[in-house]
Amino acid sequence: MTIKERILTKPGYKIIAGIIVIVSILNLLSNIDSPYKDVKTGKATLSCQIGDDYKIIDPKKVTGFDDETGYWTFTNGYAKNCDLDYSK
Repeated sequence: MTIKERILTKPGYKIIAGIIVIVSILNLLSNIDSPYKDVKTGKATLSCQIGDDYKIIDPKKVTGFDDETGYWTFTNGYAKNCDLDYSK
């Protein structure tokens, strides 16, 4: 029995394949307008308060953003008091 015949005769394969497709699509859609992606692609400039001054962060040093806590992570630390500038 070939793989194609198994898929056609076993409904479980269709359900699992459908779930995988749906999860993949939802994952792609959730990352479309993420602030992290905007900074990494250069669509937005990230500036964070470090000490008493706001400094523009090099996008190469940005490693992530946590939506729940609002923390940006960098190769050398993290910051919460940050602003995005989309006026490029």
